[in-house]
Parts: sequence; structure tokens; C-alpha cells
Amino acid sequence: MMSERQAWMSNIIFALVNIPVVWYLFATDEAIRFTITFSLVSAYSAVFLHVVSKQYSDLQKMAITDKLTGLYNRTMLKDFLEHAIHQANRTNTAHTLIIMDVDHFKNINDELGHDTGDHVLIQLGEFLKNSLRESDKAFRIGGEEFLVLLYNTDGANSIDIAEKIRKGIENLSLIPDRSVTVSIGVAGLSSVKDWKQWMKTCDMKLYEAKNKGRNIVVV
Repeated sequence: MMSERQAWMSNIIFALVNIPVVWYLFATDEAIRFTITFSLVSAYSAVFLHVVSKQYSDLQKMAITDKLTGLYNRTMLKDFLEHAIHQANRTNTAHTLIIMDVDHFKNINDELGHDTGDHVLIQLGEFLKNSLRESDKAFRIGGEEFLVLLYNTDGANSIDIAEKIRKGIENLSLIPDRSVTVSIGVAGLSSVKDWKQWMKTCDMKLYEAKNKGRNIVVV
């Protein structure tokens, strides 16, 4: 019913108030039994609460996290995008969406196996975690498709970030004797007021990057 901190404070207050009263009102042997029993119950409750709190935290994390890459999954995507739109409307803060797709990923799986494909996705997840600011959010939204939400980032800066991501991935040694590249679509909020429309606009830019030969950024 309470957080761990609140439970500890309540327990300490209860002990400070009641144990002296027990020792004042009851005989010594009864006061000793009460104190020992109360201490054991408190210790058990503390352990139980800690385990339950940790399990709850782990379940929450599992629910919103992609198991393979450790990035966010689609569960919280709508909430984050809507929050960005509301923030932009209130404060006129620029936000940008980046969607990227691994080029010829099916060939990697078919020719080198799914373990190699999973290795590529895991390393891309790590690359995004290390490359982005803490305020930015990175998601795995499909098999080999990733999304990045850039907070407080205008068009010019978003292009620089997208190019940095593209070049950084191209220079990674993910597979021996074979380069892995990504195509990237970028879309700012501008006149877009709906998160689905925002994603659709960014998807169109991604498809345009694919059609133009891949391994490029289209804004």
C-alpha cells in the first residue's frame, strides 16, 4: 500500500510510540515478547516489501522495453509522441522524429543466420543509447526498424544528428567484411498535430530514402 520509504517511516514511528508504552504498561517478560515479535514481523515485512517492489519495477520495465535491444518498445510510443506534441503547442519547442531501417536486413538473416541478425540489432541498440542525449527517446518499433524522438531539436540540428547516426552505423564493424547501413527518414512537427500523422510523414521520408538507393537521410 505504501512505497518502501513510507513503509519504513511508518514502522519506525509505530515502534517509537508503542514500544515504550508496552514496556511501561506490561510486565518485563510480556514486553520482551512483544518487542521480539514486533521486530521479527517488521523484518519479514521489510524483506517482503523489498522483493515485491523490485518485482513490480522489473515487470514495469519489461512491459515497456524491447527484450533484445533494451530500447523502448511500442507500448509507450503514443504517450511520448503526444506529450511532445502538447509540449510543442504550449511552449513552441521544436521536436523531431527519426525513423531508420536497416538496409537489406533480410539478406543478413538469410545468408548469415538469425543470430548474426540479432547481434546487429543489439549493437545498433547500444549505439543509439550511447549516441543520444538523455532527453531523447529511442525505440525499436519493428523487426529492423528503429525510431528516435529528439526533444528540443530543430530541423538543422536534427539533420546533423541523423547524419551522425547514419555515418556512425556505417563505420561500425558489426559484421566481418561487410558493412551495415541504414536508411533514415526525418520529420519535424511543423503543422502536424497528430502523432499518427507525424509518424506517417516520417515513414514516407524513410520510404523515399529507400527508393533513392538506401544509406541516406531524407528530410
